[in-house]
Amino acid sequence: SLFSASIGAQDVFFATRNYTAIDGLPQSQVQTIIEDKSGYLWIGTAGGGLARFDGREFKVYSTLDGLLSNEVNGLQFDTRDNLWILHPMGVTRFDGLHFVKFPLPAARLRDVQLKRIVQLRDTVFISTNFGLTGKIHNDSLKFQENSIANNKELFHTHLAPTGEICQY
Repeated sequence: SLFSASIGAQDVFFATRNYTAIDGLPQSQVQTIIEDKSGYLWIGTAGGGLARFDGREFKVYSTLDGLLSNEVNGLQFDTRDNLWILHPMGVTRFDGLHFVKFPLPAARLRDVQLKRIVQLRDTVFISTNFGLTGKIHNDSLKFQENSIANNKELFHTHLAPTGEICQY
């Protein structure tokens, strides 16, 4: 379930509220949350798709609306306010009106898990658990042929303030 926490300081108190499927959350297992510039919360679930929460109600998006998968592992906004949605086997881009799917090439599916998505200038980079790096540039998805980690598992990808992509 999704919840909001609060802390009381001096005479100011905040309420806590849990959100569940009864409230409109598409599924109880929340994987990732991100806030957009308008204050909406975007919530990725482990099988219920994507939800946008405006503070009162949920708008739910699923494969029926254009998502590649209803399992959402990561969310990232780019500089053009596109929402990049990371799934186990690909990525979906949502511009607020339309979904564009970027499935992993079939030859790459075995044992690969997409871990993180970052933007660097006009290119979106995708990291996997085994150090394969993919990029989406001009609506074309390409993966490098060799692992940068010599088939050792990578756990995190970070975009440094200098613009370098660090994986460890």
